[in-house]
Amino acid sequence: TSNTTLSEPAAGYDLEELRNLGADEQIDLIDPARLAVTSPYVVGQFLGRLDVDNRRRVLRMIPVELATDILAEMDAEDAADVVEAMRERRAVQILEGLDPDDSADIVAELDEADQKRLLDQVDPETAATVRNLIEFDPDSAGGIMTPEVATVTPDMTVLQAVQHIRKLNDELEHIYYIYVTDKGKHL
Repeated sequence: TSNTTLSEPAAGYDLEELRNLGADEQIDLIDPARLAVTSPYVVGQFLGRLDVDNRRRVLRMIPVELATDILAEMDAEDAADVVEAMRERRAVQILEGLDPDDSADIVAELDEADQKRLLDQVDPETAATVRNLIEFDPDSAGGIMTPEVATVTPDMTVLQAVQHIRKLNDELEHIYYIYVTDKGKHL
C-alpha cells in the first residue's frame, strides 16, 4: 500500500476570514484557488469593504468569468468604481459577461465619458441592449427587467423545446416563464 493520498479540493473562504485578511492589509495572502471556490456573494460582500485599488487586486487573482459573477453580486456603485479603474480590455470582458440588466446597472453608475468609452468597445448587440436599459429609471419596471427571456417556436417538438430550454437555462439568469413566439418574435 502506498501512503500517497489525493489532495482535497480547496475549501472557499468564509466572510470572516476574508474580512480579517482585509483588515490586516494582508490582501496578498489570499489564496487564488480558495478565492475561486468561494461564493461570489461572499467575495462581493468582502470587496464592498475595500478601497478600489484593493478590490482590483483581489479581482485580478481570478478569471474574468468569476470576477463577473462577483461584480453582479456587488452594489452597482461599488462595482462601477472597480470597472472604471480596470484596464479597458478586462472591463469590456466583464460588461459582456454580465447579464444585460446587471451590466446596465453598472454602466449607469459611470460618468458619460466612461459609459461611451466602454460601450463603444463591447459587442454592438450588448451595447445596444445596455444603452436601451439605462434609459429607464432604475427603480421602474424597465430599469429592473432583463430583455433576455425564454422563447420557443410553435413548430418545435416537445423534445426540441425541452432541449432548447435546458440550453437556455445555462445562458439566462432566471427562467420563470417560457413564451411561444413566431419567427417575427410575436407572442
